[in-house]
Amino acid sequence: MRNSFKLLAVGFLASSLLSGCAAQKTVSNLPAGVTQAQVQQWDSAVQALSKIATVNSSLRQTVIGLHQAGVIADGKVYGEMLTAIGKIDSAQLSAAAMLQAYPNTWTPGLSAQIQQYVNIISAQLTAITQDGLAGIKNPTSQQQVTSLIAEITAAVKLVLTLS
Repeated sequence: MRNSFKLLAVGFLASSLLSGCAAQKTVSNLPAGVTQAQVQQWDSAVQALSKIATVNSSLRQTVIGLHQAGVIADGKVYGEMLTAIGKIDSAQLSAAAMLQAYPNTWTPGLSAQIQQYVNIISAQLTAITQDGLAGIKNPTSQQQVTSLIAEITAAVKLVLTLS
């Protein structure tokens, strides 16, 4: 029940971010003290976090499917992978909530806070890569998980380049 609620919350947040935040090229009527560049950086961060949420959900579903198929037979590895995926969800949700609290701006302080959450995501991806992939004996399944991790990593790198 608790995991179902988390999945529902992640899905709702991701869909609301995707539907409400299309790429912005030019924004008029900016609030005082907010630049066009700040709005674009904020928008890029929102999109990257949405991508992280979507791909992380696919990663979770893939890992669960691989475990059910017996490809990830080690219960400890499976549990560690799901824990890391949960921590990615938590950090992504916290970062997205922070961005929603300060819409259409990108200050150095906000950037630093978002980067802290993204660093957590990056650390969990490293843990999955170092520990989890070893528990997947099928090379095709390893590649499937690696591809999903690469997609999340690309979104992480995008957020880390925003300044």
